[in-house]
Amino acid sequence: MSFNVVNVDPALWLLQIGNLGLLLLWHILHFFVSIWYFLLGLAYVLQSYLISGGVLKSYKALNLGKLRYLAIVIESEEAYQTLKVIELLQWLEAIGVKRVCLYDTEGVLKKSKEAILNKLKNASEFKVLSSVPTVKLLSGSTILHRKLTN
Repeated sequence: MSFNVVNVDPALWLLQIGNLGLLLLWHILHFFVSIWYFLLGLAYVLQSYLISGGVLKSYKALNLGKLRYLAIVIESEEAYQTLKVIELLQWLEAIGVKRVCLYDTEGVLKKSKEAILNKLKNASEFKVLSSVPTVKLLSGSTILHRKLTN
């Protein structure tokens, strides 16, 4: 019975142990970072449920009286969905927004202006005063101004 003795270089042996130690350290660090982000996401979900349930009042004090205009840019594909635009305007009216400016690049909103005005009870078109500077955001954009409540 003969045993072959393999001579292992101690430097190579230490290098392999060092690599194994670094790999173990990396996995431990990755585990703790993953746990941290999981707990952070869990905290955000809990905060959302508490706000939606009315337990947290942090968003109740939103002062919309200081809001002069709310400008919304709508993509042209979405502007064809007039019912969705009307639903958006009704939601904005429900939370207290008084003036909304809608923009789209292809003029779809300008074509469906009358249908939107007919569907909304308190909506009326208003003109921007000449003393208020207006900025054309997009070339060829359509500006549809709506006063939601009187």
